[in-house]
Amino acid sequence: MSFPLVRPSGRTTRCPEETLSVSWAHRLLSLVLASQVAAAQRRTSFHSPSPPEWVVPGKKLSFATAQPRRRGAIPLLATTFDGRPIKLEGNPLHPMSQGATDNHAQASILDLYDPARRQHLTRSGKKVQPAEWDAEISRIRDEAKSSAGASLAILADEQLSPTRERLRTDLQRQFPQLTWATYEPLSPGRDLEASSLVFGENTEFRPNLSAASTILAIDCDFLGSDEGDINDTRGFASGRRTRKPGDSTNRLYVVEPRFTLTGTMADHRLRLRSSAAGSFLLELARQIRAAKPSAD
Repeated sequence: MSFPLVRPSGRTTRCPEETLSVSWAHRLLSLVLASQVAAAQRRTSFHSPSPPEWVVPGKKLSFATAQPRRRGAIPLLATTFDGRPIKLEGNPLHPMSQGATDNHAQASILDLYDPARRQHLTRSGKKVQPAEWDAEISRIRDEAKSSAGASLAILADEQLSPTRERLRTDLQRQFPQLTWATYEPLSPGRDLEASSLVFGENTEFRPNLSAASTILAIDCDFLGSDEGDINDTRGFASGRRTRKPGDSTNRLYVVEPRFTLTGTMADHRLRLRSSAAGSFLLELARQIRAAKPSAD
C-alpha cells in the first residue's frame, strides 16, 4: 500500500521514489506523539497551589458580606472575578439595606484599584523593607512583654468590626496594662452623650424621616458623607414620593458652611459658617418660643 502524491498541476501520479510506506508513516506519527507527551510531562511537573474553595477560573463569584462602619455595618453582596472584587450591591434579603447601598460602599471598590494606594511599608515617611518592619514589631512585642503592656498604646478609629474587636481582646489578654484609645476628630461622640442624657444609657437617637413633613439639617450632610445611613436616605425619599394627585411632600431646610449632597436636595438652603451654628440654634429656639409660648 502506498500514498499517492498530488502534483501542482492536479494530476495524481505514483513514483517509487516519492512513495511513503505505511510503516514509515506510523513511525513518524509515533515520534511526534512521543515528543508531545514528553513536553506535556515537563509542563505538568510544576505543581500549582490548590485553587480557593468555590472559585472557578473565568467565572464570577458572589457572596454575602458586610462593610463595617463607625457605629454599625452595611449588609452587602460582593461580586468577585478570579478573587478580585468588581462590584458591591446591597443585600436584598437583609431588612436594613433591602438591596440598597450608599456612596461609600460604591466608592470602596475604587480604593482597591487606586494608583495612589500605598505600595510599600513606611516609617517616618521613608520606605522600609519587610524584614525591618518585622524586626521593629519584635522589638515592640518584647518591650511590651517585659512591662505587661504598660509601654504599649494603640490609637484607633471608632469602628464596630467584630474581627478588630476580637484582635483587641486577644491583645489585652496578652498585655493586661495595654492602653487602647479610640479617637474621632470629626465626630467626638457628643450626640451619643446627648442621647444618654435624654433617653438613658447606651441609647442612640435615630430620626424617622419617613414620618417628617419638615426637616431641618444644620451642618449635617445626612444624605452624603456624615452619619446618615441607608434608612435616612430611604425615609427622606419616601417623604418626597407622591402616590396620588394632591399628595404633599416633605420640605427640607439646610443650613451649612459648604455645598453638600444634602444641600443639593434642599428646598431652602442658607450658607452659614460652622462657628455660627450654635448661635443660629439659639435664635431658632427663641423664635419658636416667641411664636408658641406654650411649646415645651
